[in-house]
Amino acid sequence: MAPLQGTAKWTGSPLGRLYRRLTGRLTPTSTQPAGEDRAPEPKRSGGEKRKRKTAKPKTPKTPAAPVSEGADAPETPEAYLARAGANGVALSHPIRIETPRGEVKMVPLGRGTAKRAMRFCTQEPESLSWIDRMAPDSVLWDVGANIGVLTLYAAMRPDMRVVAFEPAAVNYFILCANVELNGLDDRVVCLPFGVGDSPAVASMELSQFAFAHAFSFTGKKRKPYEARQSGVIVPLDGLAELYGLPAPDYLKIDVHGLTTAILEGGRRVLSDPGLKQLQIELRVDEGGSQRDKAALELIRACGLRVVEVHNKPGGGSDVVFGR
Repeated sequence: MAPLQGTAKWTGSPLGRLYRRLTGRLTPTSTQPAGEDRAPEPKRSGGEKRKRKTAKPKTPKTPAAPVSEGADAPETPEAYLARAGANGVALSHPIRIETPRGEVKMVPLGRGTAKRAMRFCTQEPESLSWIDRMAPDSVLWDVGANIGVLTLYAAMRPDMRVVAFEPAAVNYFILCANVELNGLDDRVVCLPFGVGDSPAVASMELSQFAFAHAFSFTGKKRKPYEARQSGVIVPLDGLAELYGLPAPDYLKIDVHGLTTAILEGGRRVLSDPGLKQLQIELRVDEGGSQRDKAALELIRACGLRVVEVHNKPGGGSDVVFGR
């Protein structure tokens, strides 16, 4: 039998198997004689034959990406996109809170934001009642607005306007996002300013990853942060004239460590008969610190007196001053 060409396809074909049975050669070009010390070929079952016929070359698998562990672990682009997509879904589904003035929506960014949203009506109920009693067509200046709990509640009144001050970038973003989410842009002016006794640029101790936390230019000994952020500090006096803002009918101050400086820089605002009431966190009893006593004396010198005192569960009190 004449040798055939194309041995690569020949050896596994039915014709090749028939050739081996007749000649004892592996291929048509093999020099091995029939029956010469060749190990008998083992018989294959029908299942093995079918498997061999249908077997396809295997594509090597790409090794799985290592699981990221810890904040500094590398992350694959796919994992990052998946996580970013999950965050986007979360941000598109705001936290909804029922209040005496209707539903309020808040951006679900971080555990701190969720906590403030859950305690919207229970953390400072007296402050909400204070807002409910404000005269129609009033302006509230919210100094130390954080993510805007009181700002949002006040702005839900169609006859109220609010100027909110929040210097921490992380909280300022959430504040503005909450205002947008509730469609209150036309009633709220958000300013990224700190407030003090004179214009300055100061460093604030904070973390941009601590959502809805309370920060201060003076720092907090019990909750120190390694990161810093520069911020602009402005005095209350002259602010309305300088920036064309509506003068306040009501003023709320909730700023750790700068209360006296804020009052010093706002003497004219506090003395203006147009300011109906001031709410500030202060101790007015005998247990108050020297700083509390100095602040109380300054407020009284501006023609304001204590109207209400609301003690807080964790200590301290919110005091409302009026004329």
